[in-house]
Amino acid sequence: MSASPRPSLIVPLVWIALLVVIPATLVAVFVVCAPAMIAALIPRIAAGLVAYVWMLEAIVLATRPHWLDRLIGLPKMYMMHGVLGVLALVFAFLHQLDLPSAGLTRLTGQVAFYMLLALVVVALVTMAGWISERFAPAKALRRAIERVGRHEVNVWLHRLLIVATAIVIAHFNLVWYFTMMPAFVATANAYAAVVAAVYVWAKFRDRVLAPQGRVVNIHCISGDVWSLEVRVSALADSWEEGDFVFLRFPGVKGMGEYHPFSIMNRPNAVGLMTFAIRADGDFTRLLGTSISKGMRVAMLRPFGRYRRFLEERGSGRPVVIYAGGIGVTPLIPVAQYCTEHGREVTMLYSARTLDDLIGQNELTAWAAESANTLRLLVGQFSEQELADAIRPDALYLIGGPSPMLRAITTMLRRNGVRPADIFSEPFAW
Repeated sequence: MSASPRPSLIVPLVWIALLVVIPATLVAVFVVCAPAMIAALIPRIAAGLVAYVWMLEAIVLATRPHWLDRLIGLPKMYMMHGVLGVLALVFAFLHQLDLPSAGLTRLTGQVAFYMLLALVVVALVTMAGWISERFAPAKALRRAIERVGRHEVNVWLHRLLIVATAIVIAHFNLVWYFTMMPAFVATANAYAAVVAAVYVWAKFRDRVLAPQGRVVNIHCISGDVWSLEVRVSALADSWEEGDFVFLRFPGVKGMGEYHPFSIMNRPNAVGLMTFAIRADGDFTRLLGTSISKGMRVAMLRPFGRYRRFLEERGSGRPVVIYAGGIGVTPLIPVAQYCTEHGREVTMLYSARTLDDLIGQNELTAWAAESANTLRLLVGQFSEQELADAIRPDALYLIGGPSPMLRAITTMLRRNGVRPADIFSEPFAW
């Protein structure tokens, strides 16, 4: 793929479209169609309509649009998904303040509101890692809930957003003065129909059309880290260095929902993918006991932006890679890709123990063959050692636990590195 500069405004533009342009269109239709008798209610009704559109947008983002991932990345999409849910709750609250309603209209509105409230709380605690990784009480509560309910329970709770949105649709179709605005009702229902079609297609794609493959090998490589090799012929040469995929094992109890894992090797013509996976969750702890050679695996199309981040910023700039523990897995193929394309690479990789230095043999061989700089360390690099790796006009890639990502990003910013030259792809969503 040739380098093509990516507009720096693309993420703000997506935010503007989600928060303003798309909901404003429905509100404008409502204002034009609204009878004079409800003029005083327009601000509160408009707040409800905005909340409704934001809920629909959250559903679309939950389907993981692949084209949008390649533009802004899945972590940002999930952040937007969570923010839209919270904002929808706030605007739904403003909507119901002193708004006259009765009967089924009132009942459906209240049921939808309290369902959304419960879902936002559960989602923020159990699924929004960008919150729990920053606040210790939220992290402790998340771990407590995870011990009670398995991952699939949390996912299904989150999908109840669909039910809450359906109740909202029923709610505004029951409002008596909306019957006087057929053009508005048709527009609002068209919004819902489009989102329903997107959601149904995404579920069909992920469950029926997802590429299928087989487990080639699985073995423990150190402590609680497992090496998993799968062959998915339909995805041969279809991923980019640094990508990750969502995979599941159909028919295996507790492993039927998709989970994301970084691909540790480069694209190849046979679709052979290697993963290094730490068994620290309900899904991953089953790898050693429930998965064996020859078992069927289903996989979604690859996601990720590590390579695209580099390509969008020119081909000649040096690259500095900071990796910690299992976070090195997507960066090994990225380092190899950089070398192949003539980039100078400096890599600092640390882990808690020698066994936790995943892929050290591959990295040592890569450094020897390419004459690039590789530093391996058991323990932690000092801030000065991290800062010493800074290079003029370099690009910076980070992979590791969330506290490490934040600490190194802060260090780089403090040393004058532009945010646009720093990239990481955390799984803490």
